[in-house]
Amino acid sequence: MDDDLLLFDCGRAVTTRIMEAGFAPTDVRYLFFTHHHFDHNSEFPYFLLVTWVMGRKQPLQICGPEGTQRLHDTLVDQVYREDIRSRLTLPGRSDEGLRAAITEITQEGPVWERGSWYARAVFTDHIPPYIKSLAYRIENQGKSVVIAGDNAPCRSIIELSRNADLLVHECTEVEDELAARGFARWHTGPRQLGVLAQKAGVRKLILKHFTHTIVDDEARLEAMAAAVREHFDGEVIIGRDLLAMDI
Repeated sequence: MDDDLLLFDCGRAVTTRIMEAGFAPTDVRYLFFTHHHFDHNSEFPYFLLVTWVMGRKQPLQICGPEGTQRLHDTLVDQVYREDIRSRLTLPGRSDEGLRAAITEITQEGPVWERGSWYARAVFTDHIPPYIKSLAYRIENQGKSVVIAGDNAPCRSIIELSRNADLLVHECTEVEDELAARGFARWHTGPRQLGVLAQKAGVRKLILKHFTHTIVDDEARLEAMAAAVREHFDGEVIIGRDLLAMDI
């Protein structure tokens, strides 16, 4: 992928995880937001400012749904305005690394084409009309990865994921629990995800975005994966921090 580092969402502790994975946060050139619930953007202020302090000189390339520009501008021009002004008094410091180049996605289709890779996006079903939610497909040298944010099962994800090498998709909680907590319109359960992935014909599936009640419960995570496998013939992988894999 031309050695480009792509970051999808910017939730809690992502900067630390990037370093633990052996990369420099300043080397992340592209950030894709799926949506703007706080658990998907809460570390953006820290990531943006700390990579600037660490020496970022070029604007960060960001894409996301409507509201992405407002999020960035509010942080830079209001919330951290005095902090930024104080740091600009240091020798050799400019604000260029803070002035992100932002693409707000208002229609489905191609997003970026950069060298050997390109990205396209679709809208997904995650508590509309309050939240605009996206999923992305990255194509690179004959390989394809689909990154979903949060969503209930929807046709757009199936079509975006058609014959993908890897789908990274939420599997928040079992269906009965999602319904009991009022989250059936927000999230996808394991049986639903298995059906979705099988319809799409993906090769591998990574489960992510587990609730706090199951994220550290190995037995329940394995049971979730088993429920997915009842409906999906491909490889099922339980997502964990610092998981690395070749595609």
